[in-house]
Amino acid sequence: MTDAKPLLDLAIALGIGAMIGVERGWSQRDRPEGGRVAGLRTFSLFGLLGGVAAILSRNYGVAALAAIALVAGGLVVMSLIVSRRQSADRSITTEIALVLTFALGVIAGFGEHQVAVASAVVVTVLLGLKPSLHHWLETLERKEMLAAFRLLVMSLVILPVLPNRGFGPWNALNPYTIWLMVVLISAMSFGGYLAVKWVGPKRGMMVTGFLGGMTSSTAIAVAMSKLSRGAKAMEPVSAAAALAGSTVMYLRVLGTCAVFSPTLAWRLALPLGAMTAASLVVLAAIWPRTPIRTEETAREMVEPFDLKVPLRFGVLLAVVMVASAGVRDWLGNSGLLAVSALAGLTDVDAPTLTAAQMVTAGLDPAVGVLAVMAAVYVNVVAKLGIILWIGSLGMAARVGAGFLASMIASGLVFWFAR
Repeated sequence: MTDAKPLLDLAIALGIGAMIGVERGWSQRDRPEGGRVAGLRTFSLFGLLGGVAAILSRNYGVAALAAIALVAGGLVVMSLIVSRRQSADRSITTEIALVLTFALGVIAGFGEHQVAVASAVVVTVLLGLKPSLHHWLETLERKEMLAAFRLLVMSLVILPVLPNRGFGPWNALNPYTIWLMVVLISAMSFGGYLAVKWVGPKRGMMVTGFLGGMTSSTAIAVAMSKLSRGAKAMEPVSAAAALAGSTVMYLRVLGTCAVFSPTLAWRLALPLGAMTAASLVVLAAIWPRTPIRTEETAREMVEPFDLKVPLRFGVLLAVVMVASAGVRDWLGNSGLLAVSALAGLTDVDAPTLTAAQMVTAGLDPAVGVLAVMAAVYVNVVAKLGIILWIGSLGMAARVGAGFLASMIASGLVFWFAR
């Protein structure tokens, strides 16, 4: 029976060329026949040529691949020379896309289908996004570009090389965790700035708040506080975004418990559900009804990248880490409530996970509920303190109303559930 694998390799190589060729042909559809550098047929053939070259190299050695690649490269160069004589266009995007199509065809020919197809999709998307990318570059300010570069250095250069283990007293200081929080706060602050600029203050800030609450509602509170301090007009929407982040946090805590301890999640469903409902009611009440002019807001806003606040919070996080480790060493597991409350100053995920695992291991679920709620309550109060420290009084009043309503609602649930 004939091996069907080479046929599959060639079919995928041909499909890759066709996919990229459709985009190139569509983008050059207004040019006269013969005026296009390469279209659907040429790209399809280049993808297939790459697949054939890979199969031939398996049978006749790498020299066959090198020879075909040399011919393909010569064709691309000839195309480039001819197109320059016929047109004043200096773009070489299509020629580079042809080379990439051949290379991806080779990868598909060697059986790496997933890598080849995924790369082809990325290439096609990049080619199709030309107008959007050019418009984005035209509107990009220098300070925003530098902010993006700094954020990339922080997250992709510094963060990966930091040790992810404990140092110092009780091995409590984890450089990776501390810097990760600094990166998160910086990223959310920058994301909020861009969201306001691109889609307007209301929608942009709320999207930032809800999405940010899935990872760190504390980081959202810090980032929104910076914005409210830098722009009076941003107080209402910054408060709404910070409250939205905390609303998502209640559901995130419940989801974590559901994964690691369904018993604990069942016990927490009513109090956390009450907190969520009360928070949503206040969120609807404080939502700004009057429009906010993006132009005025942009002039009042703080810089898109400011490390002072994230670094100060990183120092606070380090202090809390050491204090939590000291209490744990002093009280042991019997001090679960105290440790959870202390850890809640900066994070609810760690104490929630600890409580869920301990309940699964045999801890009384009632104690687990108190530990999780202690972390949530302290975290809510700590975020209000952060807003007062970094942000504005107007924002603190609005967010404080939501926090107070949530805590009262959960307290009533506990009272009537006795």
